[in-house]
Amino acid sequence: MPRTSSYYLALLATIIVAAIPRLADCQTSAMSGDVPAAGVSVPSSERTKKDNQLRELTQAIERRLGKGARYVNYLTPESSLVNYVDMYKKEIEKIGTAKFPKVDGKSVYGSVTVCLTIDSMGRVEQADPIEGEKNSLLAYSRKLLAGLPKMPFPSTFPKGTRRIAFVTTFNYAQR
Repeated sequence: MPRTSSYYLALLATIIVAAIPRLADCQTSAMSGDVPAAGVSVPSSERTKKDNQLRELTQAIERRLGKGARYVNYLTPESSLVNYVDMYKKEIEKIGTAKFPKVDGKSVYGSVTVCLTIDSMGRVEQADPIEGEKNSLLAYSRKLLAGLPKMPFPSTFPKGTRRIAFVTTFNYAQR
């Protein structure tokens, strides 16, 4: 499958996000200056520099996605966008847990990171894999996304938002 420019921009944004330890559990703006719950402390100047880099990448991704598109990450100021993405991820997790991937009758474990683009009707418009451990997990994740219920954008979304993109990881692990 050919890689799109939005794929590479999303990959770069993911790498920057991974470089800031506090982001794994963070859903609030970095501007609040909160110390992460895990007690990991990141110097303010380093955090500000990484946040600025991520803002620039976010703007570049949104330009590539086109007019009316938003790239949602932890720096997104509109809570309606962040809440929608959280709800979407929870729905993916709920369905993925109920329909665990199997190959030849055996459960398959691992993870797949995907950049999803969702249209205003709540349909998956595009799913670009960023990294994954097994092709069978990627194929399963695509089937899972195709079977998601449609979740149209709420009226609280910023005016003119026609689609959103975000990066998510499917983790298939033993519980």
